[in-house]
Amino acid sequence: MSLSRKVSSLKGTTVLVLGEAVSCRVAAAWLADSGARVSLFRPGWQVPEPGSAEARFERQQENCQSADFESDNVYDLLITDSASIELFGEIPDHLRNRSVVIEITSPLPAATSFDEALVNDMVLWARSGLGYLTRDMDEAGELTTPCLPLNRQPSILAGIAAGTAGICALLALDRDDLSHRHIQIDQLELLAIMPMQPIGFAQLENRIVGAPQINRIRYPGGTLKTSNGLAYVRPVEPAHWAILLRLVGELDSIADQVEANPLILRDTFDTVDPRMREWALGLTSEEISDICQAEHVPVAPVYRPDQVIEDAHLNAREFFRTESEDQFGLNLPWLAALGKLDRQTRGRGGLGINLRKTGADLPLAGLRILDLSWAWAGPFATTLLSDLGAEVINVEWHPRASNLRRNPPFAGERGDSNNTAAWWSANQRGKFSIGVDLKTPEGKQIIKDLAARS
Repeated sequence: MSLSRKVSSLKGTTVLVLGEAVSCRVAAAWLADSGARVSLFRPGWQVPEPGSAEARFERQQENCQSADFESDNVYDLLITDSASIELFGEIPDHLRNRSVVIEITSPLPAATSFDEALVNDMVLWARSGLGYLTRDMDEAGELTTPCLPLNRQPSILAGIAAGTAGICALLALDRDDLSHRHIQIDQLELLAIMPMQPIGFAQLENRIVGAPQINRIRYPGGTLKTSNGLAYVRPVEPAHWAILLRLVGELDSIADQVEANPLILRDTFDTVDPRMREWALGLTSEEISDICQAEHVPVAPVYRPDQVIEDAHLNAREFFRTESEDQFGLNLPWLAALGKLDRQTRGRGGLGINLRKTGADLPLAGLRILDLSWAWAGPFATTLLSDLGAEVINVEWHPRASNLRRNPPFAGERGDSNNTAAWWSANQRGKFSIGVDLKTPEGKQIIKDLAARS
């Protein structure tokens, strides 16, 4: 689409973005690109070097402008990270006293440069359990080696979520009611509820760690065993590899060549990979992370799902419910086979650990949604709405079973059942389901009646 025809759906919305956090800058770019007037207030920001990745990203801010407290209009929306809230005092009261505040929080300090964002995003990905659950697939559909994001997905997801939450709040807000106008988007919580494919696969026994791929181009590192667990050790940039190989030791000659010839990592796999694994076994996951991150090399401890439920940050935010609580809440189905609760003490659905709130306490409680979707994005979207408390009624084809019911893998290899598909379990949690033949007048009337009540 040409720039001249770009839809400006947020025209008239005024936004102030505070600080230099990459996630906040993602939100700024998305909102400005959608037509909002976005002002940037970042006193400590430094112009990036020409040609750098950060300079290329900064071009996405071209529709934003620097904040001018003398001429700017009242801000509808303030987007900030936790550290930049201290800048609030520099904003005139009349510009911000009716603003919705979206704060992006994290257990890690806000990343204000691309190098920091790369390290932090890998840490968050691994800490959320996704580094353990997200894996490559071979041609047979079997899970193989772990994969991690290369393009700062946690920052991107948080930025988009922050922008979306802000606009939703503005649409719903009675501007005469200034309560409930501070919303937190936590990056670790966001990742913990986002996965779809790993949710499906991880419910099945023996499907979390697959066999190595055959005839695959091999690169050293990946998820390595440490003295107390796992760590993800595979940088992206050749310069990071050079630093890592010197930290590992006995690989200096390869480190000297890797920046000029990154393919040397593939050619020397049989030398580099065993040495890296030997090195990792002599250290804890935390020691490896600290050593590498001190040199700005993106390495992170990997949390297993049963370790995620012990995460201090998530528990401090009361993300999980405990087995002592009587009422069920939202389920995290990827803990089905890995959680510590037995079948007698699990919440409704037998899916293990629950989120903290009961249905009546959730933000979308009382909202009924008619779900006519069937292909990946739709069921995932309505799953998130169900997680937030909405009553979702999913309409399936009749008499044909939903695609998601027939999509492998199947629990216990029972492909003859319509109730054993991991994709179905992962994307139907908390929903009602009804089979309707939409080719009949009776079926069409059922949908019309449901729509009138939704």
